[in-house]
Amino acid sequence: MLLKRELFFPGIVTVALIMVVVAAPAQAQFGTTRLDTSRENTLDRSRTEIDASRQDAPAIRQQRQTDFQQEVDARRTEQQSNLENRQTQFDTRQTDRQAESQARQADLESRRAELEDRRQELKTEAEAKKEEVRQQQAKKRAEVAAAHAQRVSTRFNAYFSRLNNIMTKIQSRIDKLEGQGVDVTRIQAKFDDALARLEAARSLGEEATNSFSSLPVDDFDTQKDHFESARTTALEAREAFRAALQSMRETVELIGIAIGNAQRTRGNSTGATLNP
Repeated sequence: MLLKRELFFPGIVTVALIMVVVAAPAQAQFGTTRLDTSRENTLDRSRTEIDASRQDAPAIRQQRQTDFQQEVDARRTEQQSNLENRQTQFDTRQTDRQAESQARQADLESRRAELEDRRQELKTEAEAKKEEVRQQQAKKRAEVAAAHAQRVSTRFNAYFSRLNNIMTKIQSRIDKLEGQGVDVTRIQAKFDDALARLEAARSLGEEATNSFSSLPVDDFDTQKDHFESARTTALEAREAFRAALQSMRETVELIGIAIGNAQRTRGNSTGATLNP
């Protein structure tokens, strides 16, 4: 029994090997045929898909172009909307800025008008104060002019009175010398010059006194020139009095010389009489 089993199993194995060897080429051929069929089917499907893709390509391309154009239009619309919004915001800000600028300009004009009104008020007040000061100065100058007129009149009258007395004495001495036989031609000419100078000084003194007395009280603009003119005339009168006084001194000197000469002449005559 054991021997039969040992002989049975190798036989089975051998038969199996033979069957495998016999069946292997057929199976290989069947597998190759099946692979070729699968490839052809795959190629057919690929061709079908390619043909379908080629047929669908224009529609797909058109759809893509439509989608792209719609996307571009949407973006363009969005950009246009954003641009319009920005323009609206810019216009709003510009309007606000213009309103603020107009408000500031109006406020500036208002302040400028207030400043102009204030300036006019200050100008009016300054002119009023200036006029008041001018009136006070004019009044003060009129008072000073009146005092000058009084002082000039008093002083010049005193000068003229003193010089007139001196001139009277000088004329008396000249007449006395002429009575003594002295040649007084030169002395009389100098004395006449002194009289003319004294008369000119008296005339200028009266003119200065009248100018000071007639000084306009209310007219400040012409008051200064009038006052200066009166003072100049007073100075000229003083110089004329000094010139007249100098001429009187020269006349007195000539009288002294004439008296000395006369005394020497009488002395010589007396000596000649005593010593024949």
